[in-house]
Amino acid sequence: VSPLSTLSSSFFFATAIAIDTSSSSSSSTTRSSTTTTTPSPIIYKSRDYHLLEIVPHSSTSFTQGLTLSTSTTSKILYEGTGLNYQSQILQHDPNQHMKTLESRNVEPGHLFGEGITCYYVDRLITNGGGEEVVVREHRLIQLTWKDGVGMIYRINDDSSDDTDSIQEEEGNNNEQQESLELIDTFTFNTHTGEGWGITFIPQTKEFYVSDGSEYIFVWDVET
Repeated sequence: VSPLSTLSSSFFFATAIAIDTSSSSSSSTTRSSTTTTTPSPIIYKSRDYHLLEIVPHSSTSFTQGLTLSTSTTSKILYEGTGLNYQSQILQHDPNQHMKTLESRNVEPGHLFGEGITCYYVDRLITNGGGEEVVVREHRLIQLTWKDGVGMIYRINDDSSDDTDSIQEEEGNNNEQQESLELIDTFTFNTHTGEGWGITFIPQTKEFYVSDGSEYIFVWDVET
């Protein structure tokens, strides 16, 4: 959405589930059959998706980006908002009707926040036993509108001790907890000189970036 677009008079989050008709659906069915879940009521049904929930959303948040955490131990939805001196990153818990867990102001305050996406990098470290192991570090990247500046945050997930666990927690009803730590800033150029949307492609370890023009830019995650 263009930063100059008219603010909508209706503010809400809509939670939907896509209907997968591909061949992979059989494996998903097998996996889900081992877990007992209560089906969510369907508000609206179409051929492609089911609308499951509508929850309140702040009318003062000028939403510019939404992204789901890449961590396997918690699934936090991150929202990036814009406007000068009002830009924030907010954490919402999808398991608690999008309850806002934490908010962080974009600094310095004059920056106009734009698109965000979660991603990860794999780092080779030496553990206490002197062995080299690969640790997955989860991060969030944020663009700004006209400043040509981006921010990189480390997502510190207390439940995973900064490592990615493939084991699912069972019977844990506590709030999901993650915190953002600003670890780097960078400058960028685009065709229009603006930053709009950004998304992470894990298969190629690349970002796809838009700037309001007909061009899509491909950025390397590491560089």
